Amino acid sequence: MTKLSLQLLIGDAELQAIGHVAAQWAYFETEMDSVIELLELHESQSNNEKSDPQAFNRRIKKLRSLASDIFQGNPLSELLEILEKVSSLKKFRDDIVHGHWQLYRKNDTLTTGIAVVKRRPEYSRKKFKFTAEKAEDIAAKISEQTLKLTLWHSKYIHIG
Repeated sequence: MTKLSLQLLIGDAELQAIGHVAAQWAYFETEMDSVIELLELHESQSNNEKSDPQAFNRRIKKLRSLASDIFQGNPLSELLEILEKVSSLKKFRDDIVHGHWQLYRKNDTLTTGIAVVKRRPEYSRKKFKFTAEKAEDIAAKISEQTLKLTLWHSKYIHIG
């Protein structure tokens, strides 16, 4: 086994939680991309030029637009609620996956935390307490929205 050059000061619980968040997010994005692809095949979209945005927020916007063209009532409101909830989790996901996990001390309590560096619109760095348990909670919330989107997909999208 290859030896790591830099030993991280976090444990297996934190590493597992980071992995769960990343994996759950990947599942959500894959399901979302499938729904976008299928909605682009809808007859109402035959004259629209197909686009392939990569940024998450642009894909959410595209899915909202497609769904608004095709659905109304409960199907539309259910999907918009899913998209709103998962969008509210994105910042947590970004901090968990892209942040620098480290030991965190506040007063005399030692736990784990995340340092997040932002370069735009200007440089900033913040550090805050964050635990594996909290990250696992975010993973569970992402998973819940993935399940809801999967069920929505099977209930409302019929090809053929």
